[in-house]
Amino acid sequence: MYDGEEALAALAHVLNDEIDVEDVRALDGPPDELVSEALGLCRFARNTRPFLMEVEGMGFDVAYLDRIEQAAAAAEQAHTEWVLARERGKGRGLYELLGSAASVRDALLASCRYHLRRDASMQHELDAVEDGEGAADLILDLDTLARIVTSKRSRFPADGFVDAPELSARAHELARELRAAISDDFDDDGSRATTRDLRNRAFTHLERLVSELFHASFYRFYDDAMMIQQLRHLARRRRRG
Repeated sequence: MYDGEEALAALAHVLNDEIDVEDVRALDGPPDELVSEALGLCRFARNTRPFLMEVEGMGFDVAYLDRIEQAAAAAEQAHTEWVLARERGKGRGLYELLGSAASVRDALLASCRYHLRRDASMQHELDAVEDGEGAADLILDLDTLARIVTSKRSRFPADGFVDAPELSARAHELARELRAAISDDFDDDGSRATTRDLRNRAFTHLERLVSELFHASFYRFYDDAMMIQQLRHLARRRRRG
């Protein structure tokens, strides 16, 4: 088990100097899911000797698993530091606005989930809304949900538990207010931008390590149905994407 602060400090050179700026990627999923996937793969490898014996010959030994676990701890710590830096930069007014926006988003999401429960394409679009993170995604979520309600107006009864049509207008209004508030919530010394960049670099590094092992594993066991099923379960977040 790696200490997050120690892991992040130990990987500072790798994250800052060995990842080109054009290769840095924003998170492609919730941070906790990204870390969980990485650690789950490591647990499986350590506890499944036939698997580990085969991938060891391809360069993925116990030391490689150690690197993934260290990268996961560093990524988790970097995300925590980013969240703290982001929260420090928010004024009370923005906090309250975010709270109102989140409440409207949750109400509209619940309404859409229920009233459009038999519409598979809409449910898939709602999955993307539910996976959003941060103020920018919240703005997008509000506009997306308002658009869905407007386009499917007949599916939302006026006497519903949630008045979705009325809330959709409020969602657009909150989205506009949030855009204005965030544009004013600038970062004087660039500290938040630096912390966000480190967070993205940490997850980019983790993703590289995990992807290499997954690619090698699917290649090595392409004709082993039972092992492939296990690997697909471990990589379920990737398959959803």
